[in-house]
Amino acid sequence: MRTFGRPALAALLSVPSALSAGATEYRLAFPEETEACFIRRYDRTHLAANPAQSVAEIVIARDRAALRREAIDGPEAPQLALAVSARLRGSGRVGPEPLDCHGLRAWEVGEGGRERLQCASACGRGDVDILVEGPNRLVLRIGGTVEGQHLPHAIGIGRSCSRESDVVWLGDKAADRVFVLERAPAARCRP
Repeated sequence: MRTFGRPALAALLSVPSALSAGATEYRLAFPEETEACFIRRYDRTHLAANPAQSVAEIVIARDRAALRREAIDGPEAPQLALAVSARLRGSGRVGPEPLDCHGLRAWEVGEGGRERLQCASACGRGDVDILVEGPNRLVLRIGGTVEGQHLPHAIGIGRSCSRESDVVWLGDKAADRVFVLERAPAARCRP
């Protein structure tokens, strides 16, 4: 089986182009200098029907800490800063894991040239893609498929970059690779 690193995956999945200020679809969901919150909670019925899924709740937030990371002056500043948190079945919340995101035009099959965000853990614990489906809906994807083969990726969600203990990894199970999140009031994502 072939394996691809993230740069090779990006080359195969998309034709990246720098996004001009007017071509940033992600601003629908994340207006400049504004906090945002997206949540998906799975009820008992859903979890019973999907026993392989370990995630009971997943959150994508753009909070004050993320806005401060975006305000950094220099090449290390992310185009968009977010944080991901999760709650697994029968356990407490993990995260927030800081994500540094950059938008790319996605020419993947079925995406019709829509923009996607490539988001890497600021702690060096993997990456995810986020598709903005409008101002109130996101799709978080871990990994992808090239020529019919799944390319494994993962994201580690911990409590701080300095601690490797208690990090939860998502992406190993197919049931924990794609999540659809809906907008919630920003206050619901604050600790």
